[in-house]
Amino acid sequence: MRKINRLIRPILAMLITGGVMTNSPSITGAESTKPAAVQTVKDGLSVSIGSERDVYAADQTPAFDVNVTNTRDSAIRLSPGLSMFDMWTITIQETSSGVTYRAHSTAEYRRRIKEITTLGAKESKSIHLDFSKFQFINAHQLQGQALTRLPAGKYRLTISMKFEPIFDIPEVKKPDAWAGEIKTDAVLFEVAAK
Repeated sequence: MRKINRLIRPILAMLITGGVMTNSPSITGAESTKPAAVQTVKDGLSVSIGSERDVYAADQTPAFDVNVTNTRDSAIRLSPGLSMFDMWTITIQETSSGVTYRAHSTAEYRRRIKEITTLGAKESKSIHLDFSKFQFINAHQLQGQALTRLPAGKYRLTISMKFEPIFDIPEVKKPDAWAGEIKTDAVLFEVAAK
């Protein structure tokens, strides 16, 4: 019976893993696994950023998800709303040279007042970071261009998010507004050479 089990287990493993007979498949280049996100908490608001992979091909736009969590026991409101990316600054530093790229959202100021995000107690929202909504602001050769391509290299990415006070009609009771600035911890990623 033990001999049969020893013979059957590898076959079952192969069927389950789609024909790969190994416990740790080799993943390289742009097929790399998704790194873990690191969380930052400030005054009841938690933010983390995760990369969809740790290595991107030269023709790929890096893709990230930002998770925002209300750690309080009561609801909070965020203005401008999360899907606008307004008042967000992305900082990307090339780790070997120290060259730093910064990008701001292209959202228009007048749209801020049209969207407020409410997070219930302990509620989380995940936002896919759309690089096409950001433009470089400090890289001489890239200024004004959309943040969709980066030169080959290894990078650290952080996001600074600002939220403004919300001025309500006094007699209307609403959840507290979270106002201030919060910055994510860095996430590491690489853009492969062509």
